[in-house]
Amino acid sequence: SLILSLLFAIGLYLFPNTYFFEKGLISNLILAAVTLIPLPQLEGLAIFFGSRLLYLSAWIILALTAILLLSQTFIGLIITITVGLIALFVFYMTSTTK
Repeated sequence: SLILSLLFAIGLYLFPNTYFFEKGLISNLILAAVTLIPLPQLEGLAIFFGSRLLYLSAWIILALTAILLLSQTFIGLIITITVGLIALFVFYMTSTTK
């Protein structure tokens, strides 16, 4: 959901004031926030009871990503893409698959 909102933010930066990209960005950020709510059948419940620190960091990451993407600035997009790529690299390096 955050990756899709990043793609919508790039489209909104390239084509400003486009209804499709604007609503796509906002709806994906709302979807990411609703998914983190600890209700049954949502990932937020497993994250909340699995690790409270991970749950809190997920909300902080979501809030920072939303602020950077909704600012619709070039530096916000660059920071979000850079942090996302670093997180992806760390995730792939730390995951153990045998």
